[in-house]
Amino acid sequence: FALTCSKYIGYLTAICVSIIGVRLLFYFHSFFFHWRSYRQLRSIPADEIIGLPSIPFIKIQITTKGLPDSTRVIRRGIQNVLALARESPDLFWDKLSIEVVTESAEQKALLENDFLASHVPLQVSLILVPSQYETGAGTKLKARSLHYMVELRRRGFNAKPGPTYIVHYDEESVMGAG
Repeated sequence: FALTCSKYIGYLTAICVSIIGVRLLFYFHSFFFHWRSYRQLRSIPADEIIGLPSIPFIKIQITTKGLPDSTRVIRRGIQNVLALARESPDLFWDKLSIEVVTESAEQKALLENDFLASHVPLQVSLILVPSQYETGAGTKLKARSLHYMVELRRRGFNAKPGPTYIVHYDEESVMGAG
């Protein structure tokens, strides 16, 4: 009986693997022969976006460990986001914000001097992850900072009305204007 059962389990496994393989072939066919439908390169003007019935709020979250060299890169990233917002103030100033999540109090103070005191048109929030903060699973590095922000958001931190999208940037990410 055991030999017969294992024979049928073998057949069933072969059938399931074959089905999965055929499905993967469809994915590859779609990817290689119809990629243009997935990658739209048409530039969309701001007027077209403003004309949409509803525009979600976008939070750009830059998560960093707070290493000394990263401050310069984060400044550049924030400047690029500001340059984008200046291209269409009517669209971006009310629908875009920047949140920097860092583990360095020194970096937070430097960025506060740069952006909070200079009256930038976008909301720039600087969040310091407490050194004693621990996740339930004991995660470390950026996952710890991301978890901290999730917990803050669950408590209503920086909540916006309507749909909100969070774009996660690493400190080395670059957003090009234009």
